[in-house]
Amino acid sequence: MKKILGLDLGTNSIGWAYVKQAQNDSEKSEIVELGVRVNPLTVDEKTNFEKGKPISTNADRTLKRGARRNLQRYKLRRQELIALLKEYQVISD
Repeated sequence: MKKILGLDLGTNSIGWAYVKQAQNDSEKSEIVELGVRVNPLTVDEKTNFEKGKPISTNADRTLKRGARRNLQRYKLRRQELIALLKEYQVISD
């Protein structure tokens, strides 16, 4: 008996089969076990994938976090500028 593990690697799933193949006439070939593992995509991921955009959920989160940090830094620069202008009496309260 020859033992074979077959794999089918797809974009959304991995299929597999474990087969015993006969090597002479006295033996009988058989499929011992088989199965599939499906990796479902979210609606956004599927739409981006179909359009050819390779953006992942982590990349999207990273972009949003960067935008929040940029806004926070902008507000901090404004506060420091206003404090400095008040200190030198360029503007009043």
